[in-house]
Amino acid sequence: MALAFGLWGALAGEISFAATVVAALTYGIVVDDTVHVLARFRRLRKAGVDAIEAVRDTYATVGLAIVVTSLALAISFLPFALSGFLVNRHFG
Repeated sequence: MALAFGLWGALAGEISFAATVVAALTYGIVVDDTVHVLARFRRLRKAGVDAIEAVRDTYATVGLAIVVTSLALAISFLPFALSGFLVNRHFG
């Protein structure tokens, strides 16, 4: 997040309130996705599944869900990036 804010500040020259809201939302999504991955892996390991197979299964199920949700969120926020209103544009 610090790297993204640094890059944003260097390119745009300012970081708006909307950008900080997006950063907080992104952080929440990352934490949520991490919990899902770890919970699935742990559940499989407790069931006696081999570690390699547990990783493969976790990526195949939870990983696919994470990719699909991330793409859906990115596509749904894209129209905001084209807005003429600065706050909405930064939010997008």
